[in-house]
Amino acid sequence: GSDSVLRRMSRRCKTAEFTALVEKARAAVADFNITTDIIVGFPGESNQEWDQTLKYVEDTTFGNIHIFSYSPRKGTKAATMQGQVDIENKKYRNRQLHQLASKLRIEALRKMVGRESNVLWEHPLESNGTLWVGYTTHYHRVISPLEGRDISLTNIHKTLLTDISDDSRFLIGR
Repeated sequence: GSDSVLRRMSRRCKTAEFTALVEKARAAVADFNITTDIIVGFPGESNQEWDQTLKYVEDTTFGNIHIFSYSPRKGTKAATMQGQVDIENKKYRNRQLHQLASKLRIEALRKMVGRESNVLWEHPLESNGTLWVGYTTHYHRVISPLEGRDISLTNIHKTLLTDISDDSRFLIGR
């Protein structure tokens, strides 16, 4: 979410270019769900750059974020860069981003409640096989009790999305 950090990471993409892609995708497909991976605490990441990242994440409204704390890997350029972020600061930023990611995920899931969606059912959540996990066409995770239904790993079923699970990780389907 910070162009200066992306440049230090030798990433070619700029935030404005990515934003344009997101806007184009969302204009073409309603409720297009964007997910991302974010590295927290890359060497030299200042408080101002971190604030830029948080703002960018919030403005982009990612539906899910995979969060990693930077750790030096021997033999890489980044491992020898000045401004290594201390572990406590990385932990703090990691927690901040997890809180924001959770808020954004819940907002994305709430928009889907009450709608029907095709769901690709992938596997049982419980060992008894009565609660299944699948994904909507927008890559939102769904759980549903499918006991007695003919479900295989390649079945897609239209599913009414009725609620959000208590842990806010899944939509509940019927």
